[in-house]
Amino acid sequence: MILHRIFLASAVLLTCLGCGSNEPAQFNPPTKGPVEATDSADERTADPKTPAEVIEAAIEAHGGESTFAKANIGQTTMTIDGAFQPGMSGQFTKFDIFDLPGKHKRTVKGEAQGQKLDMNVVINGDEAWMQMNGGEPTLLPVINPGQGVYPNDNLGVLLALKGSDFQLSVGLTHIIDGRPVHRIRMETGGQWVGDSFFDEETHLLVASKKKLSDDTIGESRAIETYYSDYKRVDGLNLPMSIRMVMDGETMATITVTEVKFMDEIDDGVFAKPVVRNEREAE
Repeated sequence: MILHRIFLASAVLLTCLGCGSNEPAQFNPPTKGPVEATDSADERTADPKTPAEVIEAAIEAHGGESTFAKANIGQTTMTIDGAFQPGMSGQFTKFDIFDLPGKHKRTVKGEAQGQKLDMNVVINGDEAWMQMNGGEPTLLPVINPGQGVYPNDNLGVLLALKGSDFQLSVGLTHIIDGRPVHRIRMETGGQWVGDSFFDEETHLLVASKKKLSDDTIGESRAIETYYSDYKRVDGLNLPMSIRMVMDGETMATITVTEVKFMDEIDDGVFAKPVVRNEREAE
């Protein structure tokens, strides 16, 4: 049961790069203490920039649309420290290797509530499996195979904002960590979808807000994500520190420790997981 809860929590958390070294970008947003992106006395008069201008500047700041495609194939490693839900916390290492849109392998290792977690999730075309602690693989449905894969997900959101799926508006300028940011509000059919916040000077994404449906409690949760410690990786500016806040409380802090883009990945990486023998599982 507890491993099942860990998997559900991990799925919520994780749904939420190239050859060469990680070079510092020109600006690293400060990370001092909890920050909020809310309507407050810190707001200033709305900037006259249009939503399209803000989004185009953000795309260029992150490396330019022509470079985004390289984030479709590669691998990343992250460390995660988080309390996923009441009574559930732990420290984990997450390793993703992906050839999007149809191939993705995620490994999460760590310990939660004193129990070992070694989870593998593999998506290969129209098939998917999950394997817990070296046991028998369990079939999974394939739903949005590229969703939740960093940094493709982050960059994809920027491109999606250029499309016609959302109605965008520029809100009052906010202050996050002492710096002014543009707030882009996303709506569809007159309903609020989420907010994205971009630094006025660097145009980098620094925060986002949205509602996430949580089937475990039968209601929506308010999710805020904060991005900082930007570094340049093979032409792309990417956040190396991510903090997730659920219903006003920090849910997890994530540190990206490796990003690598690749030209190709051996298909064997995405094969169905095998069951380890007892000696290997120890």
